[in-house]
Amino acid sequence: MKTEAPGVETAHGAVGLSSVFEKLHGQGLPGLIVGVSGPSGCKTATFGVANLETRETMRSGVHFRIGSVSKLIIGLCLRRFLRAGEIELNAPVCRYLKDVPDGEHITIAQLAQHRTGFTDALYNPAFRALINADLGRVWTRDEALQFSFDVTERAYDPSQVRYSNTNAMILAKVIEANAAKPFQEVAASTLAAQIGDHSIHYVPGPAPSAGFARGYRYGRTDGNIEYGSAFYSTEHFNPSWSAEAGCYAATISDLLGLAKSIGSMVEECKDLFTSHEQHYALLTHAYSPFWGHDGDVPGYSACCYVRPDDGLAIAVLANLSNTLSGHNPATLVFQHLICKK
Repeated sequence: MKTEAPGVETAHGAVGLSSVFEKLHGQGLPGLIVGVSGPSGCKTATFGVANLETRETMRSGVHFRIGSVSKLIIGLCLRRFLRAGEIELNAPVCRYLKDVPDGEHITIAQLAQHRTGFTDALYNPAFRALINADLGRVWTRDEALQFSFDVTERAYDPSQVRYSNTNAMILAKVIEANAAKPFQEVAASTLAAQIGDHSIHYVPGPAPSAGFARGYRYGRTDGNIEYGSAFYSTEHFNPSWSAEAGCYAATISDLLGLAKSIGSMVEECKDLFTSHEQHYALLTHAYSPFWGHDGDVPGYSACCYVRPDDGLAIAVLANLSNTLSGHNPATLVFQHLICKK
């Protein structure tokens, strides 16, 4: 085990992470990176290994898939077009896209708050079967959206939150249509303006071996995307079924920069982030008093949150997507750091 900092300074003082890592390591977690940035400076801590086969020591510059933390990137891009007046929050989706079911009644705001009733494509049994039949297949965003639309019942209550990758993918498509260029290009320019130097990038296929932590998970012995008790690596898995909602990769410093940008967004758009009880705003999750997101895709888990009041940013990356009991390891570490277990 190697640590670059013996503890991480949070609002609750120095919190030792070695015991937390050892506990999760006993549950299969190979490696962990934690970063905290705030008024007292920035610190990172690394634990364990990036690859169980080579025993490569975990380093702070290693890349991880970040799963649904990717949605924060879509949120930042959306804020950019809202600010420019090119997208209106209360406009119906049909103003920008003609192929979204019930698009004349669903607004951009409802998409950004997960209040559309759309069912995630992964809940379509036909889609899951196809994914499991070919884990390396690269899916397009439109293919995933169609599988979602096929199982969504359009009778819904817009006051109710139903979290779904579909909402984020539609927003990415709205942004793409408005900008008349691929979403990845919009994201790259937005991140460059917001964060500066960074290495966040889109990885729709299997994770590269160079510069990446190898991911691991508990799944079924037949190796598909279902949870189970068999432990194995996920170098051949491909989460392209999540498209822009879950296919980005980053380092710990990237996530700290992203968290700070989210803090600025919350401060700038206070009218949209009025209550943590609303759960989501601009695809950003409320974890009072923090705003951000966590996420996982097979092999990886991530967490990226900021407390806007004082700018305290916390980021966690782990190369295990789920414990044997089904919990997100990165989220467990974040909860420990803010003393919410």
